[in-house]
Amino acid sequence: MGYAGSIATVRRFLQGLKPERERLSKLTVRFETPPGKQAQADSLKRMRHDRFYSTASSSGRS
Repeated sequence: MGYAGSIATVRRFLQGLKPERERLSKLTVRFETPPGKQAQADSLKRMRHDRFYSTASSSGRS
């Protein structure tokens, strides 16, 4: 039971993931705002005859 391959194979595989990880890290830019300067609101509404409505809001400060 377990992995029967060599550690070199694992290292080669992980090395191939590094460029993708670096690329993905550049896609998201994190920024901070002072308290009370930013908020987010989301809503969901089902378009059938069901009665399903949802609203959520959150402050930009965590």
